[in-house]
Amino acid sequence: MREEAAVRKEVGMREEAAVREEEEAVREEEAVVREEEEAVREEEAVVREEAAVREEEEAVREEEAAVREEEAVVREEEEAVREEEAVVREEAAVREEAQR
Repeated sequence: MREEAAVRKEVGMREEAAVREEEEAVREEEAVVREEEEAVREEEAVVREEAAVREEEEAVREEEAAVREEEAVVREEEEAVREEEAVVREEAAVREEAQR
């Protein structure tokens, strides 16, 4: 009987040790999973940030295009003013010539 009790006690202790080892392995695996999840969240944040940067770059390109269009309009207006000034000078020269 004592021998059986000693054997049962030894088996129980071994089973408890095995359970503790398994629980420790599970905790370690859970820690790895948490680290992987954190890495995924960080990567997702980087992807969102990159998307925001691309959107901002696109907005800048659109704004630059609008500025170029506006500059073209200004150049056209300046050219029209120069042409009008030339006409005014020509008319003044004609009037001056007519007065002589």
